[in-house]
Amino acid sequence: MRIVCISDTHGQHAKLSVPDGDVLIHAGDFMAFGDRPKEIVDFNQWLGKQPHRHKVVIAGRGTSVAGTHRGRARSQPAPARVPGL
Repeated sequence: MRIVCISDTHGQHAKLSVPDGDVLIHAGDFMAFGDRPKEIVDFNQWLGKQPHRHKVVIAGRGTSVAGTHRGRARSQPAPARVPGL
């Protein structure tokens, strides 16, 4: 099993060349600004396109559970099989 772990992308995730693996973990701080629902939607869409079978997202500083930051962007569904920690 190959585990890929990234973190602190601060809105720059689309610029990454993410290695192949079985599990992709984003270990926090995926947003550049903590109060912009568009960033959550953008990250969510990018994450859903990643080929890893399993994905885990850990909330960073200033980020509550992905998709519900300060009650916003709740209508954006999380990609399948993405637990949030």
